[in-house]
Amino acid sequence: KFFYVRYLDWAFTTPLLLLDIGLLAGASLSHISFIIGCDVLMIVGGLAGPVFFPANETAKWTLFTIGMIWFAPIIYAMLVEWKVKMNPAVAGTYSLVANLTVVLWAAYPIMWALCEGTGVLSDETEVILYTILDVTAKAALGFVLLGNHGTIEAATSGDKAGLP
Repeated sequence: KFFYVRYLDWAFTTPLLLLDIGLLAGASLSHISFIIGCDVLMIVGGLAGPVFFPANETAKWTLFTIGMIWFAPIIYAMLVEWKVKMNPAVAGTYSLVANLTVVLWAAYPIMWALCEGTGVLSDETEVILYTILDVTAKAALGFVLLGNHGTIEAATSGDKAGLP
């Protein structure tokens, strides 16, 4: 079985998370848009192989590899580029969210290799592990952002009174 719905979910939710992280860092909208474009291309790379070439291992893994190439600018933006001009007041929150996002998102290619790539994991195990990753990568990081809303608001509005 191929669970394509998760790719639709990712196509909507991961750009929103990247938008949040980019805005938190104070990145330009053009750069955030580029990173979101990379994200969508990464997702398409993981989706296209199993959908269009389920029996062609070379094509499937080639498209996966292309998707991973699009992952590189996302990682670089979060770990390097977006840290450069960041307001120091949000650095702690940003570092937590960006680092956790990179670590959690790095687990998805491993899952792809074990599921869509090789079929090593059972359907049940695949669904459970992807669900754990999705809940952690989206809900948990969302709670971190919401929990730091006051600091973020003060830092991005220029109001230093709300900062700890």
